[in-house]
Amino acid sequence: MESNEKISIIRSAGWRISYLCFMATTFSMLSLLFGVGTNQRMTVILTALMCIALAVIIAFVETVMNENGARGEERALRHELLARTYALNLHGSTQSQTPARLLPLLTDSAERVTTYRQAYLGTAIGSVIFPILLTLGIATSIDSVIGLGALIGYLLIPACLYIFMKFVRKSSGESRKRRAQLSESYIDALRNMSIIRLSGAGPRVEKELARRGENNRTAIMKLLAANQVVIIVIEGVFGLLLLALTTALTILRIDYLNVAQVVAIALLVVLLLEPLTQVSGFFYIGMGGRAAQKAINRYMNTEKTPSHPKGNHSGVRDSGVRESAVEAVAVESAGVEEVGVAESASEEFVSGEGELEEVGVAGSADAVEKMHDDEQASHPQDSGSSGESDLREPEEDKFHDEENEGQEQADSKARETLYKLNDISIDYGRGNALTNINLTINAGENVIITGASGAGKTTLLGILSGRLAPRAGTLVFEGNRNEKTPENIRKRVAVVEQKTWMFTGTIADNLRIAAPRATEEEMWQALKKARIDTDIKQMQCGLDTYIGENSGLISGGQAQRISIARAILSKRNILICDEPTSQVDSESQEAIIESLKELSATHTLIIVTHRPSLAHLGQHFYYMDRGYIKEVKTDDNK
Repeated sequence: MESNEKISIIRSAGWRISYLCFMATTFSMLSLLFGVGTNQRMTVILTALMCIALAVIIAFVETVMNENGARGEERALRHELLARTYALNLHGSTQSQTPARLLPLLTDSAERVTTYRQAYLGTAIGSVIFPILLTLGIATSIDSVIGLGALIGYLLIPACLYIFMKFVRKSSGESRKRRAQLSESYIDALRNMSIIRLSGAGPRVEKELARRGENNRTAIMKLLAANQVVIIVIEGVFGLLLLALTTALTILRIDYLNVAQVVAIALLVVLLLEPLTQVSGFFYIGMGGRAAQKAINRYMNTEKTPSHPKGNHSGVRDSGVRESAVEAVAVESAGVEEVGVAESASEEFVSGEGELEEVGVAGSADAVEKMHDDEQASHPQDSGSSGESDLREPEEDKFHDEENEGQEQADSKARETLYKLNDISIDYGRGNALTNINLTINAGENVIITGASGAGKTTLLGILSGRLAPRAGTLVFEGNRNEKTPENIRKRVAVVEQKTWMFTGTIADNLRIAAPRATEEEMWQALKKARIDTDIKQMQCGLDTYIGENSGLISGGQAQRISIARAILSKRNILICDEPTSQVDSESQEAIIESLKELSATHTLIIVTHRPSLAHLGQHFYYMDRGYIKEVKTDDNK
């Protein structure tokens, strides 16, 4: 379990707001006290006017800092949440939030927390502390009995308010919970609109949304009702009692006071009650902000991974995960988003209960029977659909035979070794997704990986693309093995996913995600290599064609080829493709194959596929079964 990581209650901007609020009210008090007990009218008037002017200036600065501090803190908080999300995805956490639940945290909850901590809490702290100074000022400058009596009466208010908070805290948490449930339901309904209509579930979904909307409205009304009770209690009860106490003490001490002192006490009591009025009037901000802060803290404390078993040593230590995740967010904030990270955002490697998901991988090993006929001849028991595969024998995991060692040594001299995986294993809590993976990939090689659904192909690609860190074993990339290995991989790798992730905007917008400063000429060259330039030239707006949300205004084949062009534009020479032709028509498939064939001359290609049509692109073929991997020998690579 991760050590508790809690966002601080109030940061430097909030403390500055507290100081300003305190100073503003202090100068307001001094403007009243300077005239007590002196006959130098001109001096008193000038001093009072100076204090009033300072109070007005500081109050204005406080208002400006409230807004600017909240917005700056909101950006910082979202930065932390995104960094945490990247870190959880990198480690394949079994407790990571679904997008529908994460969205309210990044938007509504982040805004409520920052408004609470910067705009509300700073003012509240200053308002609570100031009356103590004010009553002490009355005690020292006017009358000690009245000042100390008002101080004792005031100190009872926070104590009673704390007890009252115990009864209204539940309503703030319930409101946040209902709001998150409603947001999740709406997002799910919008995402699955087609299936809802096809299945005739529209009326049922409509009723469910109406029910959750009513629950949310009820929770909000309860929260506002609690806020009204707070206003009544603070202003109607405590405020009235404090005013009555101060008045009674003033009457008892009237023989020791002059007219100026009585007037000063009356005005100072109004000033004493004003901060409490401000705090009570926006009390709902505090309740909602505290509930949102608890939800964010729970997410920040989400467990990354199960503990490593004894004897297992990961090639990538956890210490570098947060740094790499923060850098990934920083790059994204600057507008230079890594293609591998952007593409992977549309996939979830782990389900809600920690079960490995092979997203959209369909079919069986029969579809690639031509790729491993020789392997089946030498090992008759091996089969893509067989549960008793010889791949489960540890000695069989070594995919280089002794007779090829001499040739491998010659090749290693000619080519740089990019990846070297030694005994890599990953366990999501339901058995190993990868078991003792040993794999070497050299620069310039084209690798084809196949296997049945659930065999571990997507998890292996997660490691090869730097999105996952191994739990056991060692991962060496370009001869380096350290805690920043996944980060280094992401800087060198471009990923083309099975389901293309496209951003709402134009074709040029999506291409510039990989290269923000790319010229039109460079974009057209990349599109030409991806075999999509002709289609785009026929569009009326060309590169400025709007593709809609989730690329809904272009075909799937066109989106996939734009994704390949984006990878080319990133100028990364390692290209990982996860089923690049599985969801496109035959024409697009042919164009993609031609594009990959051209890229194979200049890039290292790692392709997961069930399509025999991609087999001719490979130099090395690997077959996966239940987390194990074995090289398939063909006439070309024997």
